[in-house]
Amino acid sequence: MIEAALLANPWYAAALIVAVYLFGYAVALYEARLYLAGVDEHIVYREGYPLAHEYADTWARRRPASWRFVALLALVAVAVPLVGQLAATRFSQPKLFLAIVGGLVLVDAAESLEHLRNIALYRAILAGSAGGKIELARRAMLTPRYVEWYTLATILGAIALVDASWFCLGGALGCLVAAQRLRDWVIVRT
Repeated sequence: MIEAALLANPWYAAALIVAVYLFGYAVALYEARLYLAGVDEHIVYREGYPLAHEYADTWARRRPASWRFVALLALVAVAVPLVGQLAATRFSQPKLFLAIVGGLVLVDAAESLEHLRNIALYRAILAGSAGGKIELARRAMLTPRYVEWYTLATILGAIALVDASWFCLGGALGCLVAAQRLRDWVIVRT
């Protein structure tokens, strides 16, 4: 049903992607604020807080969003409907468009899931549910992340097979690529 709506009007696909990106950005900022509100006394990342590099400039200027992120949203809002029209009319491959949209939406949703899990953990720590201190190396922090992405790729791939969903297939491939890239980076750099 959602796939039919996305194919019927590619602007819906652009709106969905923008909404998922906005949600992901908001939960990432909230997670980072919780970490800096006292969680950093209990969980220490050896190479620094992972989101600090991404959002440092935005935080320093007290802005709700970086220009880079706003430009990305504008690009997505314009490019996705064009890609949808091209895929459907020029190339007669609307399923490819669904796979692209599924990859963009579900990969970012997977990232948001990680942020939401961290928010739950950080809120529990701030509420006094945990004591002590743990220091994590980058490898210890990133390995569970790519394992989770491989798991999501498997689940989405199974859904794609059972339901013949190109949207879920795109999400599965996107999660698989993201997991493999992160795994390779962890092995080489840590």
